[in-house]
Amino acid sequence: MCRRSSATASGRNWRRPKEYGAAPIRAFHGEADVWNPILPCRDYVDRLKAGGHDATITIYPGAHHAFDDPGSPSYNVKDDAQTSRKCFRREESGRLINADSGRPFSWDDACVEMGPAVQYNSAAAHLSETAVKEFLAHSFDLK
Repeated sequence: MCRRSSATASGRNWRRPKEYGAAPIRAFHGEADVWNPILPCRDYVDRLKAGGHDATITIYPGAHHAFDDPGSPSYNVKDDAQTSRKCFRREESGRLINADSGRPFSWDDACVEMGPAVQYNSAAAHLSETAVKEFLAHSFDLK
């Protein structure tokens, strides 16, 4: 999951990309995701790439959160679910800090909202499944 932060492109407020292992990272994201907005995810992958990591993000136009879950065929607002999409956080000594309050992040913070939405997208689900299978076949030399 990508988190919205006040981090600069250098990733100064989050763990530096060099602190992550060498395994490749592949992110698949719906462009219309209102649960976890795309910009922080794109920024995170860009910081990893700038740090020399093998990281990519594939964005599916029109796809919402949980685009690969056939259990939500129609646009479905989850009234009882929380989202921190409007929270700005930074990492300090391994703890998430709400950048607006300066206090440890909490799901009770004012920036936390209820009611993000999900929707299955068969085209995006198929494309992401194919991409993952191809990536694994290539990575593990599977025939």
